[in-house]
Amino acid sequence: MLFIFPIIAFIFIYLNINQIPSCKEAYKLQKDVMYSGTVQNKYIDTNNHMLRTIELTNNGGMHKLVLSYDKSNLFDYVSKKDSIVKSKGGYGVLVYRNGSITEIKLDYKCRD
Repeated sequence: MLFIFPIIAFIFIYLNINQIPSCKEAYKLQKDVMYSGTVQNKYIDTNNHMLRTIELTNNGGMHKLVLSYDKSNLFDYVSKKDSIVKSKGGYGVLVYRNGSITEIKLDYKCRD
């Protein structure tokens, strides 16, 4: 009976690890993502691998931006009610706050 627990634990860990893309995969995917909206909330998701998450609203819809490997200061910099825009094909995120614009380049530090 005791030998079943390690097998179940291994399967659980294996499935959870394989659900998160590698750093290089996430970095490549991020280039083709585009989003814009107003920051409604930001938090460390304690139920999901402590991922840094920003919730955006745009035209009544909600979008979660998960910054799993990002080493830029985007998560720390943005505040509620900031507007952010990221265009497809790049890594720059524009942050609009009180009439000023700041560009922060996403940086995953794992690219080749």
